[in-house]
Amino acid sequence: MKPVLFLKNIAIEGPGTILSYLKRESIPFEIHDLSAGAPLPDAPNGYGAVIVLGGPMNVDEEERYPYLRQEKRFIRQCLEQKIPFLGLCLGSQLLAAAAGGAVRKNDHSEIGWMEVELTEAGGKCALFKGLPSPLAVFQWHGDTFDIPAGSPHLAKSALCRHQAFQVGEMAFGLQFHLEVGIEDIADWGREYLPLMNNAEEIKIVRNMLENPDCKKAEQVKKTALRLCGNFFARIAGYGRSSS
Repeated sequence: MKPVLFLKNIAIEGPGTILSYLKRESIPFEIHDLSAGAPLPDAPNGYGAVIVLGGPMNVDEEERYPYLRQEKRFIRQCLEQKIPFLGLCLGSQLLAAAAGGAVRKNDHSEIGWMEVELTEAGGKCALFKGLPSPLAVFQWHGDTFDIPAGSPHLAKSALCRHQAFQVGEMAFGLQFHLEVGIEDIADWGREYLPLMNNAEEIKIVRNMLENPDCKKAEQVKKTALRLCGNFFARIAGYGRSSS
């Protein structure tokens, strides 16, 4: 069984619930923290799936984060070789850029527990099979992307229209987070709050730290496990999920 490859863009943003799913299903995995200098593999064909995680950087900050250039090249290899691929937040923006879509500032940032609505294509997509619309998610981003030409638009929100898309048969980008729990959000808040300068965003993050919403976190966890079952069992071919 080929392992799943996780690519981390910053140490603090890890695979979370996805890792819990893989351990439960006895699926092997590797985690490469690019921000810590871990190398990218020469090619993705040694892996059964590739997951690119989030980070606070912009996809074009290649001078400051040189691995972004290599990461986009690696993602293009995934697309060419039809390796099952899932990009989360920054990972979705990197997928969009690798597939020819532009990434830019959104008119509004999204931070906190929110909902996204599946489009008609999203409702028919194997990745979202058995999931409701609207879908409970966690958001923390200020950028958005243009969906690459010919790619189905799978989900949207009131503040950010492009929330999910598909490239080819096996590559998916999700602007939102499903992999995070209460502890992850607390860690992110403590890490990123000192770097923030927008008063409204600071207020939102402080409120999240002071009033953690365990009920919404549990909703998102259940959604994440179902989506993992769809991705790994139905799309990546790792066998029948018990979720």
